[in-house]
Amino acid sequence: MVAALSALQHGDAPGTAEACTLARQAETGELGTGAGWMDFLACASGGVNQIAAGSQPHAALITASLGLPVVLIDTRQRRATAAVLASKRDRYQAREPAMLTYVTETIAVVEALTAVLHSPQPDYREAGRLLSAAHALLRDQVACSTPLIEECATRVLAAGAYGAKLSGSGHGGCLFALVPDDAVAAVLASVTGLPVHAVALPRSDPAGLACTPPAARQDAARPA
Repeated sequence: MVAALSALQHGDAPGTAEACTLARQAETGELGTGAGWMDFLACASGGVNQIAAGSQPHAALITASLGLPVVLIDTRQRRATAAVLASKRDRYQAREPAMLTYVTETIAVVEALTAVLHSPQPDYREAGRLLSAAHALLRDQVACSTPLIEECATRVLAAGAYGAKLSGSGHGGCLFALVPDDAVAAVLASVTGLPVHAVALPRSDPAGLACTPPAARQDAARPA
């Protein structure tokens, strides 16, 4: 939306970095969520990336797409994102041991998962194991899972998913699972009795930010 509005105003689409910066300013300034860089960089970049949110936030491409589907489960549990994120930052700044453990061990998990996905023939079972390990850190050290998220994770793993992890700030919201093709139907069926919405996403990932300014569309529509 930010890219589209910028294109309407200026006549050309902003670059990915500029669009992400403007989008984050809109969310943090207008909505006050305290959001970091991950959502914006991931959505705008496309593919599978490792997100760095330091002094120069950027997305480093790992692979253009995954080789198997992802099942996304929305628990429909609302949460106050701004308060949740603020609490996590406060706990980390206070040097709470559990938060320090989470940060240290999660960095190691992310590096290991990046290495697996970089492989010409990724071991998706190992990738799933690492996702579940990351989820366990969020559950046990950060304490941001919920009984419903845990029930979903337990069911999808029993139905054949390679791994599952909550998404975002936790305390509600979504989780996702890495699922082999022959287990997609069983994984979806495993949560049908719960108050959630589940959908299987295809192998191909979105290309990332794509915005065609109005002038360019008009030029393309003119007869040669």
